[in-house]
Amino acid sequence: MLDYRYQTFMVLCDKKNYTQTAKALFITQPAVSQHIQWLEKKHGISLFEYRHRKLSLTKKGEELYRYVTELQANIVKIEHELVHDSSKKQQIRFATTLSIQEYLLPQLIEKMLLQEQAVAVSCAVENTERILQLLTQGKIDFALIEGNFPKEFFSYIELGQQPLVMVAAQESTLDARKTYLLSELLAENFITREKGSGTRKLVDMVLSEQNFEVADFAQCVTVNHFHTIKYLLKENRGISFLYEAVVKEEIRQKQLKKIKVLHVHSAHQFAFVYLKDSLFETELMQMAEQVQNLLQYIEKRETTP
Repeated sequence: MLDYRYQTFMVLCDKKNYTQTAKALFITQPAVSQHIQWLEKKHGISLFEYRHRKLSLTKKGEELYRYVTELQANIVKIEHELVHDSSKKQQIRFATTLSIQEYLLPQLIEKMLLQEQAVAVSCAVENTERILQLLTQGKIDFALIEGNFPKEFFSYIELGQQPLVMVAAQESTLDARKTYLLSELLAENFITREKGSGTRKLVDMVLSEQNFEVADFAQCVTVNHFHTIKYLLKENRGISFLYEAVVKEEIRQKQLKKIKVLHVHSAHQFAFVYLKDSLFETELMQMAEQVQNLLQYIEKRETTP
């Protein structure tokens, strides 16, 4: 259990407000100030400063936040392991982004269940921002994430690259043989993921590189589920940028087709992510190797005639 003053520090980092922190912890505002002053005196550093009238962490404060976050996650994991009976099932707690769920998650869980040792699998499917919160809170042990994340706070193993492609219904009037300017597609209905998802971040980046944004399309539909996006696409209700692996089967069955767009050649990494300085790094490396082996198996299966 962390010293209560570090708990106060963590809440203040989240709230960025002394009054709100006091309310959240059911203590007085002077008590919050005393806890922070005690930490600053103990470590000989300044933790917070005001920038443009807003409370912000100093550089040293950011370092302490990172260390305490890692320590707190390890404590949660240790407590979980102590309570768990080692003679029973192995606990596997992880999360994936939605795009990875679409083409990898079922096979991964199946592989976990086929292990000699009995396992209890707990998997959350969330967007990238929520997954990183679960990691820092110690509620999951690792994550499978596509796209960008703050690499200074996390350790990761790159598992591969996923190309982003423009797709439309097979019946769409857009010609799969032609290469379009992005500006020529703005009259189309654009279907995309919600803000906070790795896919949406990449889409926003691709559009901004050509000085466009989602709002420039004639009509835009935001959906947080790939099944719905693919249904709308197959019904010829719009176009979308998606990871190729997510729509590979629909393209193979000629339900969807790829549309070539000039100057759009974007791909993002698919990574096995966990907290830096984890006490359980050896176990996590073994799990990462299993995921890599599964990806190689899937790729080999799909390329074998």
